[in-house]
Amino acid sequence: MTLASTPPASGAQAFAARLSELRQMISLLRARCAQLGAAPALVVRIELALEELLVNTVQHGYRTADGLVWITITPNAGGIRLIYEDAAPPFNPFAIDAAALDRAHAGNNPETRPTGGLGRLLVARLCTARSYTYDSMRKRNVLSLEFSP
Repeated sequence: MTLASTPPASGAQAFAARLSELRQMISLLRARCAQLGAAPALVVRIELALEELLVNTVQHGYRTADGLVWITITPNAGGIRLIYEDAAPPFNPFAIDAAALDRAHAGNNPETRPTGGLGRLLVARLCTARSYTYDSMRKRNVLSLEFSP
């Protein structure tokens, strides 16, 4: 896969899917949230969710391939909407049973806990609403996350 891709959604900013890009992504997020008047505590939640999404895209989506991610930050009903897109193989991170995952990770013994899933659970808990679609025309995973104060 190359970094060339279809045009981003309106208002989307493209970044290389690399952990080294996180600082630039966070800078964009902070600047846009400041323009929108988002409270600092809300921005911190969005930053954490964005970091988890990028880590999962790099480690599990693209793995060793180069790729892009696109982020769009817009106002939404008193909060912020983060749209996160990647062109990795289709995967719905929210197709998990959160209650079952909570139960599996509830024990204090890390040796008996399952590996994985906590980042997805964390993102689901940080936002107030979320949705996933696969855009088959653009061949992209599209996550829409709503954050309210």
